[in-house]
Amino acid sequence: MKLNLLTSIAFCFVAIASYAQPKAMLVSYTPTNAAAGFRWEFTDLFEESDVFSDGASFIWADYQVFSTLGTRDDKTRSIIPPVGLHYEKHLFYNIGLRLDANLSVWEEEKVLAQTPDFGIGDEPQTFTELFEYRYWTAALGGNYHFTVDDNWDPYVGVVASYRQTRAFCDCVDESRSEVSFDFLVGTRYFLGDHFYFTLEVGQHGVGFVSGGLGFKID
Repeated sequence: MKLNLLTSIAFCFVAIASYAQPKAMLVSYTPTNAAAGFRWEFTDLFEESDVFSDGASFIWADYQVFSTLGTRDDKTRSIIPPVGLHYEKHLFYNIGLRLDANLSVWEEEKVLAQTPDFGIGDEPQTFTELFEYRYWTAALGGNYHFTVDDNWDPYVGVVASYRQTRAFCDCVDESRSEVSFDFLVGTRYFLGDHFYFTLEVGQHGVGFVSGGLGFKID
């Protein structure tokens, strides 16, 4: 009888001790620092973009600086500042088809003729003419968009550009044109679902650097 009683008491102690053991494997630790769960990889750049979504279209206008014709020392007045109008349509994945039109119009005073200095007291005379310059480009090409953030839409592109420069006055009318393949890099920053700012660098326009405002059409 005493043996059975001692055996029962020992069994109760073992059972209580076993129940009191911490169940470590049943408890999961959640870090309190949210940054500890952040994970980013380089391949995320090539994931499908959220802002450059299926079927979307983008239209924007911009102002351009640093003329692709170089410095114009004889420029006297700007008639139409260097501006551009652009359109892009999502094709598939992160690739879009784009169209560009850019224009700049200004005046330059050029020397047409000058009388020789004969050294007999008469000052040489200079004859000048005011020329109007019209410089425009049109481009067709594509962009590849990267995924980095909900608001940013960076991209790189290549376009075929046609550009023409025309200079004319009452007595002279000359023009020059060329075709080139140009690379560009740019980004959009969305203010919401539709409006965004743009920034581009490239030789496809009338200026090397451009900034503007656009609208997204879903």
